[in-house]
Amino acid sequence: MTTIADEQCVLATTFRRDGSPVSTPVWPVPYGDDGRLAFWTSDNAGKAKRLQHNPTITLQPCDFTGNVQEGSTVVEGTATIVTGAEYEVIFAAITAKYGTEVVDEGLRQAKEYFASRGGAGNDIGIVVTPSG
Repeated sequence: MTTIADEQCVLATTFRRDGSPVSTPVWPVPYGDDGRLAFWTSDNAGKAKRLQHNPTITLQPCDFTGNVQEGSTVVEGTATIVTGAEYEVIFAAITAKYGTEVVDEGLRQAKEYFASRGGAGNDIGIVVTPSG
């Protein structure tokens, strides 16, 4: 059975304090055997900051630029920020799924983006537990 974690890219939507949604494409990987999934980001990323205040997240299959797949299902869940060994497990899974060259290029682009906004911060993992 295919799950949302098996998708190449998903649109992760987090919510500002006022409730307005902000969506960003991310690279998902399965996390554990209980239906959870994970992705990596920077602790300086807006999605990480929003999740610290509101752990609600929605995920929907999309292409690498964030265009949602027509007719796809939205998965709602709760996100948890992880670091250290838990982050390393996520990063290893992402590297295995997407390949070293793709991950290295993604990291380079992310570091460049955040450098222009005051610094890249630290890499963290986001673990999503789907609702229901």
